Amino acid sequence: MGSYRKNVRIQLLLFVAFLLLGLNILAGYYLEPIASWYAYIPLGIVLVLIIWGVLIFRSKDTKIIEMSQQEFKRLRTSLYAYFVVYVIDIVLESSATVDQLLLSIVVTVILSAISIYGIVLHLNLLKRG
Repeated sequence: MGSYRKNVRIQLLLFVAFLLLGLNILAGYYLEPIASWYAYIPLGIVLVLIIWGVLIFRSKDTKIIEMSQQEFKRLRTSLYAYFVVYVIDIVLESSATVDQLLLSIVVTVILSAISIYGIVLHLNLLKRG
């Protein structure tokens, strides 16, 4: 199975954004009460990543990177795992019975680990291609 190198690079940026989003959960728990302007920092970073992704997408890179079915399944599984954990976090945030600090720490660790795993998978694909 093959994929354009520029698509793999865009997916790498997506996992970097996921890492920042995961870290933002814990940072937001501590910083939002004392710094109301904090929300603009992650927004600015995401905008930069979007612009960078559009520039990569518009590039003329037509090189194809071959990946095995197993690698494809790992990438897909990591995306689904991230989605499931993030949705669970959104649902549990509204629950008054859950310790929010503990939830933030656990979710940040899990989301960061999934993101780092995705980043490593993509870097290995790019190194080969």
